[in-house]
Amino acid sequence: QKSRLIVKAAGCGKPLGNDEMFKIGERNYTVLKKLLWKNNVLLEAEQVGGTASRTVHFDLSTGRTTISSGGAKTDL
Repeated sequence: QKSRLIVKAAGCGKPLGNDEMFKIGERNYTVLKKLLWKNNVLLEAEQVGGTASRTVHFDLSTGRTTISSGGAKTDL
């Protein structure tokens, strides 16, 4: 059921820095937001943008989402 969805987003950064020609991460994030909005779904949490790479860990048994970036771990 759509009402039970918990949607989180991570990534959409600029791994090549601010000079990235195509701004792929920014464009992907814009498309994601439009797609969710058209389907009446809101993001509960997000960690997007920046130039640092991220690794996303998702624990299926608990639903916990953890982001590792630059040696630090944070819950999303």
